[in-house]
Amino acid sequence: MTYKAHSAETGGMWSFVHYIAPSRFTPAPPHIHDFLTEIYYVLDGTLSVQLGNKHVEASGGTFISIPPGLVHTVSNNSPDPAEFLLFLSPGGFEHLFNEMAQLSDETSGQASSSSKRSTPQAKYDIRFPDDT
Repeated sequence: MTYKAHSAETGGMWSFVHYIAPSRFTPAPPHIHDFLTEIYYVLDGTLSVQLGNKHVEASGGTFISIPPGLVHTVSNNSPDPAEFLLFLSPGGFEHLFNEMAQLSDETSGQASSSSKRSTPQAKYDIRFPDDT
């Protein structure tokens, strides 16, 4: 993950990330943001995106916008890495990536099961459907 624009550089308005997701990578279970908009542009590989009840296999050149209030998750279920750009507005959510990396299970590349409950949810505008 490479930060192209950190929220500190944009007055908290947005952040921009270049991300290469390893094979079989699932960073988060289905979740909801009340204020955050996520915008993905897939450069290479394929992302599996769950948007409410809709499933999308997003290959290179695909643009996906996830508005606030939509249950979603993004993963790389393929045997190859997936490369994408991620725009987050408002900014600040990128700090969660750093916290999640500390909680990550190094051997599987999966977020540990305890990370779901230990995440400071209100701080990062993230909640899980079973928490509502």
